[in-house]
Amino acid sequence: MNRCRAALTILTLGVLSLSAHAEDAAPAADPDLPQPLDTKALKSMLKNPPFNRVVDYTDSLLLTGVAYVEGKPLATLMDKQTKKNYVVSDVPNAQGWRLAGATVGTQLRQTQIKLQVGEEVVTIRYSDSLLSSGKPPLSTEVKLPTDAEAIVHDSSGKTFVRSSLYLSEADRDKYHNGMSKEAHDQYRQTMRDSTDKMLQMAPEQRAAFAKQVFDKVTSEDKGGSR
Repeated sequence: MNRCRAALTILTLGVLSLSAHAEDAAPAADPDLPQPLDTKALKSMLKNPPFNRVVDYTDSLLLTGVAYVEGKPLATLMDKQTKKNYVVSDVPNAQGWRLAGATVGTQLRQTQIKLQVGEEVVTIRYSDSLLSSGKPPLSTEVKLPTDAEAIVHDSSGKTFVRSSLYLSEADRDKYHNGMSKEAHDQYRQTMRDSTDKMLQMAPEQRAAFAKQVFDKVTSEDKGGSR
């Protein structure tokens, strides 16, 4: 009898031990059944939802200007959502975008560019608000000044670059007549602060830089004309 009790006790303890190990061990997943959802895999999707990705650049970018530097087209674009400005030419920019072509008509509605993004080529035009203004466009061609014309000295002998000479006729008109005093002074001061940088640039690079700063300042200008 005692032997039976001892055997029963050992058997019971063994069963309890096996049960405890079974509870501690994670059950093996059956590969043929649906697997538990791994929330870690969703983190990247939550950070960059696919529904928010830009799939049509014609909906997100606006044409803000077209200029010709030494006969080659140069265009500036603005992202409607971020208000960030970009310059595109026949050489890919930092985003990898390249100007594949430009058509400049006598009316703004006839003006458009072909933007190459990777293997895709999209058409970008001016905004509807600009098109509805009805104003005849001024020349967007940039005639590069000579260094003697552009690089001057103020009364104290300090060297600076007359950056407005690197803007098109249309942009110069806006600079003198279509900007608030704050925006006008902001552009002027930014370019003055960039004198050393501009002196190291080729004339074409100065024109591109001046256009980029000008478009950024005007896009942020809420004060209207002076």
